Amino acid sequence: MNILDPNRNDIEALPAQLRAMLNAELAAGNEIAEVSHGFPAPPCGACIKMARGITTAPGEGLKARSWPNWNRCSGFTDEQGHFFLLGPPDAEPVQPGMDEIRERVNAASGPPISVSWDADAEPVKKPIGANSPLRRFEASMAIDYEKWKEGIGYDLEALEEASQEEKRQIEIKLLSQSPLDWRDVEVLAALDTPGARAALMKAMENGSAEER
Repeated sequence: MNILDPNRNDIEALPAQLRAMLNAELAAGNEIAEVSHGFPAPPCGACIKMARGITTAPGEGLKARSWPNWNRCSGFTDEQGHFFLLGPPDAEPVQPGMDEIRERVNAASGPPISVSWDADAEPVKKPIGANSPLRRFEASMAIDYEKWKEGIGYDLEALEEASQEEKRQIEIKLLSQSPLDWRDVEVLAALDTPGARAALMKAMENGSAEER
């Protein structure tokens, strides 16, 4: 059975710009893989999911959208955001292992240190322990499939326990992230430093749709 037949009403209800894009994709050999009525479309709309990536240039009034933390789909919607034309999910990113993350961090910043002060003595520098708040927070930044699937963020408890020097190092790591993930945004908001606030304002004004 042609997939167009049972979904004719949804397809005919598409806004003109999306309908034109769909027709162009079908004419180019793309196919409709599925018509659904769940997220991101509201109950009054629908999602038209294509078998291959969308190559048609968007017309006036269409917005590009992506959901890397939902199902890695991307596509287009109109101003109202009721109907969506989506491509297939992107390939799942390969998550780095803990050894690779440690190597990147060490190469970028060198061995971390914490500083303790005594009123009558010179500052004493000591290595940060393996179970310190900084190390626990760094470990939580390794997002594996389970964390991605369940929407688990970074370790905010470790952030709360971190010293000012550790928080400074965490902030430096997050400010080097581009684009920002929702987990980065959550921690920058919790840090609430001038640098963190500036990064959030920049993302809000000039970032991708996902960052905003």
